[in-house]
Amino acid sequence: MKKEEKKKAIFDEEFIRKLEYWSLVFKRLYGGELSAARRSKEVGAGIEFSDRREYHAGDDYRYIDWKALGRFDRALVRLFLEEKDLKVSVLIDSSASMGVGSPPKLVTAVKLGAVLAYMVLFNLDRVSLTIFSGGVDEFVPPARGKARIRKILDVLQRLEPKGVTDLKVLSHEVAARSAKSGLVIVVSDLMVAGGFDECVSRLIYGGSEVNVIRVIAEEDLNPFLRGDLELVDAETGKKTRLTATPRVVDRYRKAFAAMTKKLEAEAARKGARLVTVSTGAPFDDQVFTVLRSMAKRK
Repeated sequence: MKKEEKKKAIFDEEFIRKLEYWSLVFKRLYGGELSAARRSKEVGAGIEFSDRREYHAGDDYRYIDWKALGRFDRALVRLFLEEKDLKVSVLIDSSASMGVGSPPKLVTAVKLGAVLAYMVLFNLDRVSLTIFSGGVDEFVPPARGKARIRKILDVLQRLEPKGVTDLKVLSHEVAARSAKSGLVIVVSDLMVAGGFDECVSRLIYGGSEVNVIRVIAEEDLNPFLRGDLELVDAETGKKTRLTATPRVVDRYRKAFAAMTKKLEAEAARKGARLVTVSTGAPFDDQVFTVLRSMAKRK
């Protein structure tokens, strides 16, 4: 019963009310830059002029360039870039390591996922939701309309941290599900032995714009470890015995910082955006940190 009450508290009335507020702030600050990826290279009845071509029988006469006809005595048709719906895929890591922290990293991840999904729906675009650990565990197909948020919240609210993260399997399954380009947002602690570089490469190769939100807990940054311990990997169950001296803890912090730099470098090299948020920060600060990272690069 207590577990159910905690789950219900994730999306309380204040959170639901603020979904609209965060969406309005994003739209005002960034002028719809979330939809920058929606511009198609195809031509059609859009609003942005692209090129001209010779008129052919059956073409819509409304697009004839009459000025060009007068100057060159040739019937040319104006072509325009056509806007397509932006398809956004939100991927949430629900593996066992996401249960670490106070609040747990998974709580932060699902709240950020809910905000991002609502922003997409608020912007009249389509959003899908993927829950993953060792591959895709659950999938909510793409749809539009703000009413869709209820389904997404229902799925997010009942998540439990379990399983082992496998980014390689995830990228294969996501790529196989849809070959179309769009915006992919991955929310994870990235506590993996490898596969991040390959995952980002595969998603970008499929034509997607990739944003990665790395969620970390204070325990990840500054573990309170003292004395003789037996540490258990939350995902694999592997046990390690060690004596946690200040020197050992300092080595861990340096290794964690090196891993952070490596992930940032891999993301930048592939053309993806990576931002790190801490579960200990106020949630409003977490949201604005993510929004700033997703703003169009200047």
